[in-house]
Amino acid sequence: SCTTKDDICGYHKGFSCNVNSGYCEKEMQRKKVGDFPAMMIDKYGTIHITYFDFQQKALAYLKGEGIEELSEADVKMIDTGVIPGNLSFMGTESALIGGPDDSIIVVYQDATNNDILLSSTKADGPFTKPKNVFTESGVYGFYLSLGNVQGKIFLGHYHIQTQRQSASKVNDLSKYEIQLINQ
Repeated sequence: SCTTKDDICGYHKGFSCNVNSGYCEKEMQRKKVGDFPAMMIDKYGTIHITYFDFQQKALAYLKGEGIEELSEADVKMIDTGVIPGNLSFMGTESALIGGPDDSIIVVYQDATNNDILLSSTKADGPFTKPKNVFTESGVYGFYLSLGNVQGKIFLGHYHIQTQRQSASKVNDLSKYEIQLINQ
């Protein structure tokens, strides 16, 4: 542990004292990569991250074996389906999970169309063309999660739906839903 920036962090080259945490940390160039991140670690220990890239207005993906490798990783854009003039974006909510045959499955919110889309990739290949996995009316794709039960992939999400009864009364039919998704 350490208390000031002048503390020596042992003989480890590139380490310095983080006075906020009180621990020696590896110095590295830190850069903001995006917002609304989701992360998973596969069975090989590889870190997979999806996030919304506000500059590109797209869902982005990167992977690496550790923090240093992630900071140098090539970024893949999964989807850039932004409608010009629309304030809703592609991929501000996402979740990912390891699928069969070491594939990576990503589900994400398409706020431009109120859809939940699915795309996947194997190894270092490209992501598949996104397909819609939920077609009911309403706004959905909030608080996305994925689970694997005996090889079956389940999607959980919050579905916002209202029904107007009159000019002054609206019924809230919102609910959290879980469904099996087929690839």
